[in-house]
Amino acid sequence: MLHGTLTLMTRSLRDAARRRRAHWVRLASVIILLGMLIEAHISSGALGAPGLRLFRSICYLSVALISLAGLGFFAGVISEEKEEGTLGLLKLADLSTLSIVLGKSTSRLAIALVVFVGQLPFALLSITLGGLTFGQVWAAYVGMAAYLVLVANIALLCSVVSRRTSSASLLLLLVLMLGQGAAPWLSARRAGLEREKLVPVNSAAMDMVWDSCEFLDSNSILSRIDHILTTGFEETAFSTQVWTNLAAAVVVFVISCLVFNRFTEYVGPDAAEGGDALRFWHRRAMRGRPWRWAVVWKDFYFVSGGAAFFLVKTGLYMALIVALYSQYEFVWILFGTLAEAAWLSAIVFAVVELLVLSTRTFHYERANGALPCLVVLPRSLISIGYAKLAGCLLGSLPTVLMFVVLVRIAPLPSLHEDEFFWGLVPAIVAFVVLLHLTVLYSLIVRWGALPLAIGTLVLGGTCVVSIVATAVATIYTAGGGGPATAFGPVVYTGCVLSAALQVAIGFRLRAVAAQ
Repeated sequence: MLHGTLTLMTRSLRDAARRRRAHWVRLASVIILLGMLIEAHISSGALGAPGLRLFRSICYLSVALISLAGLGFFAGVISEEKEEGTLGLLKLADLSTLSIVLGKSTSRLAIALVVFVGQLPFALLSITLGGLTFGQVWAAYVGMAAYLVLVANIALLCSVVSRRTSSASLLLLLVLMLGQGAAPWLSARRAGLEREKLVPVNSAAMDMVWDSCEFLDSNSILSRIDHILTTGFEETAFSTQVWTNLAAAVVVFVISCLVFNRFTEYVGPDAAEGGDALRFWHRRAMRGRPWRWAVVWKDFYFVSGGAAFFLVKTGLYMALIVALYSQYEFVWILFGTLAEAAWLSAIVFAVVELLVLSTRTFHYERANGALPCLVVLPRSLISIGYAKLAGCLLGSLPTVLMFVVLVRIAPLPSLHEDEFFWGLVPAIVAFVVLLHLTVLYSLIVRWGALPLAIGTLVLGGTCVVSIVATAVATIYTAGGGGPATAFGPVVYTGCVLSAALQVAIGFRLRAVAAQ
């Protein structure tokens, strides 16, 4: 058993070491940290404790990248073998369950730890800028390493129980949102919910829920980093957060081994397809004959979901608006005003829908080998791309309708011009660039295009934002026409990056079609 485990692990490590992508990721992370260090050194004379501010940014950036690595790198450790139909070969090689699980997961964890440890020397340099001690750096990295181990093992369990990598990523995202976001958020609003008597006060079940939320909040990596970076921190690096994360990782790993055979009994090539009765009925009965614009028709039905999903989304959005108005007390305690809750929900749904559509734009053609047929159509790649975009956006009309309804029934208070441009414009520009990156990466990698795009945007943003922010501040302080003129560099940078990414998508599309 040990020989098989070491053989599988060694093969995975050697395969990763030969790939250029892993070395580029390590080099990019080091360059980003070096740029952040130089920027902190330049601004050290104007701001206090620049080392502490730099290390805080490094910690939050590392936590975000670890979470994204779980969604795009760890989540496919077993499910990708199911999708390729190669898991049966591993079982035929007389490898035990422990050998397969340990050999596949530990190799990826080791690769991630190498990238993680490579940041440590640059993080130690932040001590020289002031406001930070070695004990704080060591404690933060021990806590983040424990969080990395936990995320890798939760992703392993999600990958074991899921048939598709996308399902495993979605399940892991829900778990991370519950542990790092929902639990602290509910814990902070406990007093208001109990004061308004919206939840039972003297209930054993609710007490258990609140205790669980407080436990997750106190042992989350974000709370641990905030505590470590406080003034006068002198505690041990191996805190309760470290031990609970490691213990939870061991428990999740054991569960993955126990349920492995149950969820991998059938590993045929069509195991990842599933039996979606709604999709079968919709494709057979509701798609009808192709339209005059065949590409638009295809993407409307096979990417956006077609008429059936169009009606389902319309009903869900109407139910959401009715639920927000009928549960006004809960909304007021949890979110604030009703208008803010409704608009926040609408924006979240729209963002998620557009990101999902960007990952699926060329997914079916690439998965079914239909990209050569798409490229040889008597149309330019630009017209084909925009036709596919029109088909995807046609399925998003219910989302647009929801925004129109919210404008009529729950208008937001008028925003100041400065707040509008300083907040909304950069967010829209960054989101447009993210959509282009996601489409490009969907043509490069088979799984994890969206997490990889988010990671690229986060890493690249640390370099680009400082340059663009300097140009914006210079124009604004010089009185060059107000915020609209000052944000010219932001819009210009976004347009240039989007145009460059569209060109890269065209070249990559031809390259993939020629394979």
